[in-house]
Formats: sequence, C-alpha cells, structure tokens
Amino acid sequence: MLLPDHHMTKAAASFPPPSESNDFSIVQEAIEPKLASLSDLLLEAEELRGNTLQELLNIFTPIQSGQYALAAYEMAMAIQKLGIQREDAISGNGLTSANVREFASQGDVNNLRKALEVIIDPSEPDYDGRTPLVISGLL
Repeated sequence: MLLPDHHMTKAAASFPPPSESNDFSIVQEAIEPKLASLSDLLLEAEELRGNTLQELLNIFTPIQSGQYALAAYEMAMAIQKLGIQREDAISGNGLTSANVREFASQGDVNNLRKALEVIIDPSEPDYDGRTPLVISGLL
C-alpha cells in the first residue's frame, strides 16, 4: 500500500491546483526529496552492477573475461542497431504493435508480413494480454 507523504499531500490538496494557478513551487518542493532519493538509488544500483561485474571477472579466467567483454559489447551494439532499425521503420511507415494485432485479427497476411519485416514485436500483448498469434488463432 502506498502512503502519501506530507509534501505530496500538501501539493495535491492545494487550492487552486498548481495546474490552474501556474504555481508549481509546491509540486517542486514535494518532488525534490524524491528526485534526490532516486538519484541515490541509481548510484547504489550502479555500484551493485559494478561490484557484480568485478566478482564475475574474478571468477573467470583471463580468456573468459575477454570473451565475456566481447560478447557484452557485441550484444550492446546489436541491441542498439535493432532499436535504431525499429525506430526508423516505425516512424517511416506509421506501423505499431497495435497494427500487428489488428492485422492478425483480420487475417491480413500481407500487411502482417510487412509489419513483421520492419521489426514490430509480434509478442507484445494487448490490454487483455493477448498476442497477435493468440488473436489470429481465435479466427
């Protein structure tokens, strides 16, 4: 259960609301400690990631460490390339995962193939958790 803190309650209960008065100082005051906490949390997560990586490298032989570093680099580059390709494809033709589900539900194989060629994720579920494969199977 989430409990609002004093600052968030004060910001939510202010009259007129910040969105109507254009006075966001109360909201800013409520958000500042949360941003500081989030920053601290991210620093702790980065430290944990670094410690975990160091422990892995201590376990690996030097050759395994090199192989691990190379594999990690190759994976990062592949993910970046896929992301760029997907963004380019989606922004260029207006296709979305919702289109894939729509094409699947209509049995539109030609448009479904086009959407899948531009790296639309066919496993992305809709609001009911159904994927295009599940939807097409319901036809």
